[in-house]
Amino acid sequence: MWNRIRKLRESGVVGAQTVQLDAEALGFEACFFVLIRTSEHEADWQRAFLKALQDRPEVQEAHRLAGDIDYILKVRVKNARAYDEFYQALIAEVRVYIVTALLSMDVIKSSSALPLLFVRFGVTLSGSSCARVPRRGCMLLKKRRLRRSIGCDHQRVQAVKMVGVRVTRSTC
Repeated sequence: MWNRIRKLRESGVVGAQTVQLDAEALGFEACFFVLIRTSEHEADWQRAFLKALQDRPEVQEAHRLAGDIDYILKVRVKNARAYDEFYQALIAEVRVYIVTALLSMDVIKSSSALPLLFVRFGVTLSGSSCARVPRRGCMLLKKRRLRRSIGCDHQRVQAVKMVGVRVTRSTC
């Protein structure tokens, strides 16, 4: 097992390992999603903007988008006053055209897991989605081992966890 993890790290599949802290328990009760439109698209402005984001520990995520909005930020702060301090510091460093802040009222789902089941075999399953997998050449992940599937022409495969799947017979 450790050799497999070591090989995944060496190949770049496994990156940094972190501990997930409870933000609210540490007093960071406000999560804002900040939508940014800019009229600036020059390389110098982008460098200054990216540096400003990287220098701010409140910014948990930053994404450049396609469409009407240029960037979206996930900002975690203690309260609305702390967000305003973040906002004032950001606009003092770089010019932005329009900034819209959205306060998250409740986290419905938060995950860093990737939908990796069956990616290697051309079928992707995630959550409770199901897929029909042809019998010929079908490989199923079960009890952390790859096994050849047997039975009728199709198997109904339902993802249970990222470490395994539950296989039930189809009615075909």
